Amino acid sequence: MKINVDKSLIKAVKTGNVIVGAKRTVDAAADGSAKMVVLASNCPEEIKKKVQATNVPVLEYEGTSVELGPVCGKPFTIAAMSTEGDLAIIEARVPVAEMFGFAGEIRSATEGRAMWSTEFGGFDTVPTSIQNEIVGQIRERKGLKKELPKATDFLSM
Repeated sequence: MKINVDKSLIKAVKTGNVIVGAKRTVDAAADGSAKMVVLASNCPEEIKKKVQATNVPVLEYEGTSVELGPVCGKPFTIAAMSTEGDLAIIEARVPVAEMFGFAGEIRSATEGRAMWSTEFGGFDTVPTSIQNEIVGQIRERKGLKKELPKATDFLSM
């Protein structure tokens, strides 16, 4: 019987009993509170070694951290995740555009019990698969034509 790992991960994340983030996952595996750890195929070797040194079962996800994020319903990359009792801890790099309305959503979903914080983590390149869509949305928001101008629009020939 073949298990659909993607569907199982989605179900686990929906329970809320999941920790996302390498440091917290390693800590949960080391102190034995993690029941299982999922590592992306491109998870850093030092993280893999630390987790594999514990007695916690490890599932090596065939996809990369970029693929693991969306499978878990997250708009960011996930290198490592685990479960720890009733606690869900998420450490991730999230595009700012995905964070608009987050405060209201998290308060509503947790009836005001969630604690969260954000900090600037740097700039990343937008994946080429969605660059044109994002640029179009920005141009539309600014009242510009959605399509990019051509060089001939600026040159008189």
